[in-house]
Amino acid sequence: MSETPTAPQIVTSGRAAILVAFAALFMGLSWPLLHISMQSIEPLWFNATRMLLAGIVLALVLAVRGKLILPPRQDLRMLLSLGLFQFGLMAILIAYGVSIVGAGRTAMLVYTITIWVTLGSIIFYGEKPSRAQLAGICCGIAGLLTLFSPFGFDWSDRHVLIGNGCAVLAAIVWSVPLLQVRRHRWHADPLQLLPYETILGGLLTLPFAMIFESTVPHIDWNTRAALSFTFIVIMATNFSFWALVTAGRRLPAIALSLAQLTTPVIGVISAAFIVAEVPSWTDIAGLALIVCGVAVAAIFGRRRTVQAPAPAR
Repeated sequence: MSETPTAPQIVTSGRAAILVAFAALFMGLSWPLLHISMQSIEPLWFNATRMLLAGIVLALVLAVRGKLILPPRQDLRMLLSLGLFQFGLMAILIAYGVSIVGAGRTAMLVYTITIWVTLGSIIFYGEKPSRAQLAGICCGIAGLLTLFSPFGFDWSDRHVLIGNGCAVLAAIVWSVPLLQVRRHRWHADPLQLLPYETILGGLLTLPFAMIFESTVPHIDWNTRAALSFTFIVIMATNFSFWALVTAGRRLPAIALSLAQLTTPVIGVISAAFIVAEVPSWTDIAGLALIVCGVAVAAIFGRRRTVQAPAPAR
């Protein structure tokens, strides 16, 4: 039904491409800013506060524009999944990963998400991967092994193991709603459901913050931390999601996937400059393998199903 409109959209959607570029930039910059923010507030309280504020701000914006709606019953299951896994559990794991092992390394590990989604599609949906997808998975796994090689990773440090484990688990958890959304037919604009998802993620985090950290948050704000937190809530959470949803209507999925590959690279580079996290040679090699693996799977793996008829098996 039609792949015909896709080509002109790629050429004529300059504004959509700019939105994607800014979204990738802001999400990349958010990694070291997460690190700065959590110097002033505990991880669970950080996530609860971030998600609740992001949801409230976006709900107010939508209400002013007359676009705030109640979620349709048909979208409730997907809304709950995104709220629980992506804006709740995944965000908590990322916060702990950043607080323990740093922004750059956490970004590298979280953006192995495409590998886990591809594996999940094979295992749960019975999809037959192309050779390019298999090559991409192998390349990505090689990148993970490089990041955890004994040449650059201390397996005897329990603290480091927990931090890295949180980052890898965050990627796996994130893959759950992404796998579900592939089979979901939206009845509402995903942007109109975002306030409910972020607020749900914040509300789910709140009791754990009160139990495991403190009854009320211990906040020690300074100008740098406050500005970092504001940027994360408004630009890295709300604006970036809006930009990707808007651009997704004009650009093919492959373009979005490839653009977002720059996010962990920006995260590593900005962490080096902003919070002085200098990556080791194994970190750089591992990141390069992961990015190459995802790029190969995205370009050649989708080309077979999206850009050309599938050859007979």
